Amino acid sequence: MMELKELGLQDFKIDMARQTYKTFYAKSGDMGTRGLRVFIYNNGEVFDCTDTTLTMYARPKDQEDYEVDATLVDGLEGEYEIIYPTNILQAGLIDADLKLRKDGKRISTINFGIVVDEGIMSDDAIEGNNKLPLLEQILDDEVKRKEAELLREEGEDNRNIDYGVAETARDGLYEDAEIARGGLYDDAEVARNNLYTGQESNRNTSYDTAEGTRNNSYSQAEENRDGEYGQAETVRDRLYDLAEEGRNDLYGEAEDDRNDLYSAAEVGRSQQLDDLESDLATHKEDYATQVGNVATLNTLSKQVVSAINELNTNKASKESPKWIYPTLLNGWIGPTLKYWKDSAGIVRFEGDVRSGLIGSIVFKMPEGYQTETYNRYISLAADQMAQIRFFQNGEVIYQAGPQSPTWLQFSGISFKAKEV
Repeated sequence: MMELKELGLQDFKIDMARQTYKTFYAKSGDMGTRGLRVFIYNNGEVFDCTDTTLTMYARPKDQEDYEVDATLVDGLEGEYEIIYPTNILQAGLIDADLKLRKDGKRISTINFGIVVDEGIMSDDAIEGNNKLPLLEQILDDEVKRKEAELLREEGEDNRNIDYGVAETARDGLYEDAEIARGGLYDDAEVARNNLYTGQESNRNTSYDTAEGTRNNSYSQAEENRDGEYGQAETVRDRLYDLAEEGRNDLYGEAEDDRNDLYSAAEVGRSQQLDDLESDLATHKEDYATQVGNVATLNTLSKQVVSAINELNTNKASKESPKWIYPTLLNGWIGPTLKYWKDSAGIVRFEGDVRSGLIGSIVFKMPEGYQTETYNRYISLAADQMAQIRFFQNGEVIYQAGPQSPTWLQFSGISFKAKEV
């Protein structure tokens, strides 16, 4: 059965003056999200990537590190292509970096993320496809038509081969006759006349005399040529007839199948509608159950966060926190967001923010409060799962979750600050 696949690439425009970018989305088995088309800029101008390499480093769910070399499409225009290997498209969030190098030296590093959704193909879906016999019949008809076409081409090839064999035999026999012509010209003329009048000659006649050799050679050449031409013509005509018969049979069968399908569809339409309504009712019940489960999970998540906050509050109750209210960037709003550092050097957060975009910097932390190591935290944003990243340079980035959330929770987040 034939398959049509088209490969789609997502555009990724990079300006080396920036350091963070949006998260891309991909789906396992989806050929439309299998790679990136990367364009390199520097302060808004196209960057000449001649003699420059681009490499993607990715860490999916299995925590293995993968390295993928980009293909340079147009160096002067700064254009590359990256095709995701199948084994990195694991459901979940992929941390990824792009490293641009020239003459072995790194020019720039770009951080971004890839969120991979699982494909939905299942056994039920495959069984559903088996309910389309018309499509399968059409594909089978196409296969039969191709087979008939191959038979016709094979017959044509055989005919050409037979023509070549007959031509070769004729030329060889003509050469033998030419050798004997000097002393036997008159006899050769008689043999030629006999050949044209259809006189039969025995190929096994001995070559004891020149006349026997000449007559046998001419007769054999003519018979071989006529026989091979006739056979090739017969094979060709038969193949044409078979192809025509096969095509008519296929068209007739396809027409019969189509009429049968229309009749079956008309007869069974009412029953199918009843079955669909029953399935719809069942799916509605399942959906309601799933919605209830999601609500329960959200409630439990809030309870867990509340418990963590209470534990952190009790732990730090012996100290008098000196709260710091950060300066929010890139359109983020949140007057309740604050943090402090206890005597053990642990930075603790309370409050939330809202209205920012995925991939943007929420705020920057001053020296003395910056994390010792790169950290990722799973939080809640408008009752959905979200991810917040803390970098050693103090940048705090909203990496994944709903776009422009009505609230993004920081309460419960804490980490060890690096010493200055």
